[in-house]
Amino acid sequence: MPVEKWTIEKIRSELGEVKDMLGGRQGPPGTWTDDTAMTIAVAESLIECKGFDSSDMRSKFLRHYDPRRGFGLAVKSALGVLTEEARKAVQEQLKVVGMWNGSAMRIAPVGLFYYDDPVKLRQASHESSKITHDHMLAHEGAALQAYAIGSLVGVEPGALDPEGFLHQLEGFVTEDAYKEQLRKALEMMSQHEDKQGIANSLGNTAHALQSIPTAIYSFVTHREDFRDAVIYAVNLGGDADTIGSMTGALSGAYLGEEAIPSDWRTKVENASYLCQLADELFRLSTRNA
Repeated sequence: MPVEKWTIEKIRSELGEVKDMLGGRQGPPGTWTDDTAMTIAVAESLIECKGFDSSDMRSKFLRHYDPRRGFGLAVKSALGVLTEEARKAVQEQLKVVGMWNGSAMRIAPVGLFYYDDPVKLRQASHESSKITHDHMLAHEGAALQAYAIGSLVGVEPGALDPEGFLHQLEGFVTEDAYKEQLRKALEMMSQHEDKQGIANSLGNTAHALQSIPTAIYSFVTHREDFRDAVIYAVNLGGDADTIGSMTGALSGAYLGEEAIPSDWRTKVENASYLCQLADELFRLSTRNA
């Protein structure tokens, strides 16, 4: 969060490299941003309703809304928390927020809950996205992230075929723009592009198309080390907290809880509740239904 919207060069010049949790305007190291707050809301809704329920999920988003955590315009607008004055002030921006990554950043519980049913996974991802983001790139981007997470659940650490994984994702996603980005990510894996090259080509903005494939690339190129994957993603700058969050969700689905550095697990805000939600999601997932 503290380096969100920073350029790669600014991160290098002021910090060298982000290597650990940092404190910032939202609180001490380990404080949640809107990414985690909304992910918790998705998990709570799936658990309480034993599946997707649009009305309940929206109510959970409202319950967890806290302006101190940095919620985006799309969410603020959809949940009706913008004043009319504020809405007028950001009217031009509101025309494009529908294609931002706010619905993908929170989708991990859907990927875990429906991991073995791609049809329900896509449907729940789209419907969850529609609550706050009214654009197909946001809907299908959320589905892509959820499908990637669901696909990694059953893969043993060390056994992932990165090329096969990217081809699998390309075959799942329906939007040609995402297919092109995934093909580009595959090409870049062999070219060993530097961070600036990745940011320029795949993107590092809040747009779904310019961040979800970037998170997938960050995970795939650092697939056997959770810390390395997240650190790499965050140091790409731009929408650093969300790209880092999505990368961590992918890495966690693949490597499991024990791969998360113990100092991070103990430092993160209300970690015990996150573990409780994870246990409940596992208990209710379709694997155990």
